[in-house]
Amino acid sequence: MRDVVDGLFAQIGGTPKIAYETEEDQVIAGLVAHGFGISVVPYMEMLLRLDVKILQISRPVLERNFYLVSNDKIYLPPAVRQFRQYVLNGGYL
Repeated sequence: MRDVVDGLFAQIGGTPKIAYETEEDQVIAGLVAHGFGISVVPYMEMLLRLDVKILQISRPVLERNFYLVSNDKIYLPPAVRQFRQYVLNGGYL
């Protein structure tokens, strides 16, 4: 996530001032709820249960790449094979 945040700030010519860093987004959200500052995190339903204000970042635009990894040497259940084919078809039925 750090690389993503750094990339967002680079797009606008800025540098974030980072006081705390952790691999767990929930921990950061808890720190914000307890008054330890602000943070950029992915949306999580648990944010709705915390005393925080959620602001959606619309600019700069964030694009993420996701990859499907499979192993043709092992058995894949029919539902998994169908989902794999769905992805290979570009997400079209």
